[in-house]
Amino acid sequence: MDTLYRTNTYAEVIRTALGRYPSRTAFVHEGRTFTYAATAALLGRLMSVFAAHGVGKGSGVAVLSTNRPEAWLSSSAAVMLGGRYTALHPLGSLDDFRYICADADIHTLVFDPDMGPALYTIGGTEVTPVPGLGSGDQPIGWSDDGRGILFYRLAAPALAVLRLDLASGRTSVVRELLSSSPSGMFGDYHVLATPDGRSFAYNYLRQSNDLYLGEGF
Repeated sequence: MDTLYRTNTYAEVIRTALGRYPSRTAFVHEGRTFTYAATAALLGRLMSVFAAHGVGKGSGVAVLSTNRPEAWLSSSAAVMLGGRYTALHPLGSLDDFRYICADADIHTLVFDPDMGPALYTIGGTEVTPVPGLGSGDQPIGWSDDGRGILFYRLAAPALAVLRLDLASGRTSVVRELLSSSPSGMFGDYHVLATPDGRSFAYNYLRQSNDLYLGEGF
């Protein structure tokens, strides 16, 4: 067995691997090349940043990124500091991320700033950015003409289905489902659209409180 693996922990494997062949190439990504020595230096810098933000023994770190060197560096930095990491799939939903982060008791979230809404070809590799969608916008389907995306906005005071025109980047309201700040309702909403994009189903949470006045206790 290679001596690289005659270690006790994953952190020791990382440390040993990075120090064996400093001048050899460790990563090649989108025109960038990292040697093992450069990777070790970047890892050290990232560990310092993590430590300054409280990452240490037992800390949970979630990494939301495409397959790139920074994703490996982030997860390895967490391990080297005695923490643990959880990988979040770039195509996962916001609800998935919320559940996973809560279940794993995540302390720190690392995400790729270049990641944004995009269209992916089925069975292919083509990726088309969708700049008109924000981080709080939840796509639910195509518009009936096939030229736009239907979505709802989590941060909006009212719950409405909007349409994003892919050619112009303009948004318009398709249908308002709940008026602004309805009494007792709060925004853990989920919206579904029929295949033709003309009918919608949604849920909401409502908190009802009764007020009682007691005397003589």
